[in-house]
Amino acid sequence: MKAFAARTAQWLTCLGAIVAAALAAPGCGGSSANSYSVQVWGRVTYNGKPVEAGALIFMPGPTTRSNWGIGFIDEDGKYTLTSHETDVSLEPGRFEIIIWPPSPQDKRKHSRSGEEEESDEKAIAIAALYPVPKRFFSPETSGLWVDLEKEPTRVDIDLKD
Repeated sequence: MKAFAARTAQWLTCLGAIVAAALAAPGCGGSSANSYSVQVWGRVTYNGKPVEAGALIFMPGPTTRSNWGIGFIDEDGKYTLTSHETDVSLEPGRFEIIIWPPSPQDKRKHSRSGEEEESDEKAIAIAALYPVPKRFFSPETSGLWVDLEKEPTRVDIDLKD
C-alpha cells in the first residue's frame, strides 16, 4: 500500500507541474525568469520520428536545488523548457526526465470555441495511440536525465524501444 501511495503522490506532483506550466504558457501569463535561468530547448523523437504531442518534465535530481521544468511538445517534436513556477527560475544541476502523454483536457484548453468537440476526439485518439512506451512516463524506469549548466543548451531526446 505504501508503494502505491508513493507512486500516486509522484503522479499527482507531475500533474500539478503540468497544470502550473500550462497556466504559464505563452498567451496564458507572463514569465519573470531572470538571466540566471537555465535555457533549454530541443526535439523529441521516438525511433527517429518526431513525437507530435505531450510534454517533457524535467524533475530536479536529489542534489539539485531548482524548480521543475516543463516543455510542451509540438507537432514537429520541438519543445522549449520553462519553469513550472513563473517567479522561480530553473537552476543548473541534474534533472531526471519523463514524458507526459497528451490528454483531452490539454487539447480543449488550447482550442477555439467552435473546435471543442473535434479537439476532444483528436485528443482522445492521440492519447490512445501515443507512440511512446510507458516506461518513459516514470522517473524510476525512463532512464532519462541531463546535467544542465548555465549556458543555453539544446537537449534532443531520441527515444528507442
